[in-house]
Amino acid sequence: MRCDLLKATAADVDAARREIEVCGETGIPAARALIERAIVALASATGDGDLPTSVRDAALRLRVVLASHVLAADDLEAVGIAKATVASVLSRAADSSELDAAIRNAVVSNRS
Repeated sequence: MRCDLLKATAADVDAARREIEVCGETGIPAARALIERAIVALASATGDGDLPTSVRDAALRLRVVLASHVLAADDLEAVGIAKATVASVLSRAADSSELDAAIRNAVVSNRS
């Protein structure tokens, strides 16, 4: 289950990145929704006592990174910063290298 959750989260984050890459500024709402869905999914992993501490910690770090980027994008939009900058912030949130590492860690822990 932990692997499925992280894989689904990775898929959402990757879809958000692709949305910005393909659609640019018009992809902002969809990318934001996908990232927010990933944040919610990661919340369940951070509180799951059955998961190894390393996986819970990785999920928490990822939630913080994703949430901070969404908040920054919201703030930039609120003060009228160019949509291209907002798209760039959301795209950086969707850099999935840390999420990929968390998934590998979960898979290894699951085999133990």
